[in-house]
Amino acid sequence: MRHVLNLGYNDLPADLKTCMLYFGIFPEDTEISKDDLVKRWIAEGIVTEVHGYDPEEIAESYFCELINRNIIQVSDFDDCGHILSCRVHDLMLEFIILKSIKENFLTVINGLHRRRGSLAVRRLSLQAGNSECNLSLGNIVLTQVRSFNFWGPIQCMPSLSKFQLLRVLHIDACESKVKQDEDGDLSPTCTFFQLRYLRIRGTGCEKMQFFLRKSQHLQTLEIVDSETMHYFQLDVGELPLTLQHLIVPKTVRLTGRIGRLTALRTLRTLRLFVNDVDNMEGLGELADLRELKLYYSSPFRGNTADSLLSCMSKLGVRNLRSLTIIGKSSDEDALTHWSPPPCHLQRLHMVDFRFSIVPNWIVQLHMLRSLEVQVVSLSRHGVEVITGLTSLVHLRLIVANEVPGEGIIVSSTTFMNLKEFSFRYKVPCLTFESGAMPRLERLLIECGDPGAQQDDGGILTGIEHLGSLKVFKVDIYMYGFDWEDFRSYCWQPPEEEEVVKRRRTLEAALKMAISKHPGSPDICIQSIGDFALSDDGVEEMSYAL
Repeated sequence: MRHVLNLGYNDLPADLKTCMLYFGIFPEDTEISKDDLVKRWIAEGIVTEVHGYDPEEIAESYFCELINRNIIQVSDFDDCGHILSCRVHDLMLEFIILKSIKENFLTVINGLHRRRGSLAVRRLSLQAGNSECNLSLGNIVLTQVRSFNFWGPIQCMPSLSKFQLLRVLHIDACESKVKQDEDGDLSPTCTFFQLRYLRIRGTGCEKMQFFLRKSQHLQTLEIVDSETMHYFQLDVGELPLTLQHLIVPKTVRLTGRIGRLTALRTLRTLRLFVNDVDNMEGLGELADLRELKLYYSSPFRGNTADSLLSCMSKLGVRNLRSLTIIGKSSDEDALTHWSPPPCHLQRLHMVDFRFSIVPNWIVQLHMLRSLEVQVVSLSRHGVEVITGLTSLVHLRLIVANEVPGEGIIVSSTTFMNLKEFSFRYKVPCLTFESGAMPRLERLLIECGDPGAQQDDGGILTGIEHLGSLKVFKVDIYMYGFDWEDFRSYCWQPPEEEEVVKRRRTLEAALKMAISKHPGSPDICIQSIGDFALSDDGVEEMSYAL
């Protein structure tokens, strides 16, 4: 087998050989993010700009070539249908590590086992399993290491002061109870003048901004959420202007004027507050921004809503490809009149950002592959607008109040590429014509009023036409979706017999509909929020069929 693998390796171009050896950095059975891998390759200088082509495009082409040659395996796809992550087979990983050692490309320390070449260490992967692993570094000289990747308890990590020339620093500290002074000292990062990639999880980051002032080549900064992380602020005024990817959880509040980071391509998550007009205006200055995720803790109103529309209008004519807005529901149609529309968008997730009706500009998003949207009223015209999005792979549609009298009819030859459809309304009033959604694999339904009237045969009519269906799931919210309504039910719940009767009626109709399907999809029908009062208060019970 090793001989066969070696023949395949020798047949690779030099650039692909380097990319292949890089997979030896990751622990066995790791699910490796494609986007993260691309950022690493660029940071290490493995992939550079060639003949005017963007380095990210070149890196993605290398990734796809390794997939096509069966060197790595696809692990998962994202909501847009693109490859999200990959894995390396155990035999292939062993071959890669052996080849890396021979060529002095990589040093791997896994527990108490050390595998390294005979020359100075250039890339170090420390996969710690116990507190003694730090001792296994022994006489390894770390001053020339360009890439340090650590997995394990933070107390096993060597002091960062031993490194001098790092370009890539990855710290994935598992959850462990350590003293404050052992919680990963990041201060030496202020001396890493060549640092281009920094990803941290599970260690203190509160003072990190003061250590990054001199990292004038930093391209990627990612802070991964963990149970030990506390809420803190990160001043973007202290971050280098070279930053292209800024990825933080919503527990990290970015302060300062975000617009100064003009090289940004990825920004998530930017937490916004009431009257946060400065950051809104700053977003509009990010001409290269491709991915944006916003989190807001209160509805947009007045000047804040106007500023949001203004900055989105600027981003829409540039390179924005992914937009996600989450947070508390907004009562205003702040983006109803988005003009010009973001024609390059491939992902638009705004379920917490309610529209009165489906905005007309959505029909112009011909490249859109993933859409999550909430509307108060869905008209026939709104249905036509959404079904006109021929590239959709993922759709989540929430309707708050009203749909057409005949329900939602999914016509034949519509949604030809859709693989996942999630629909939320008080009743599952969907009709599927023959030929509709030929590639649909997952159908997820949320019903909010099982007592609502429905014409006979009007529940999921034509579901048997969904020939590719693999998963069918229905969540029945016994007292609706609204929390205030739910609380009122807690004080004055309906008669138990009536609750059980209407739940069983709806479940029977759903079972009848799915029984017509010629395949064998996985089926889950469950009731959520079925409450019974007791002496101690309210007890929740759920039912799965």
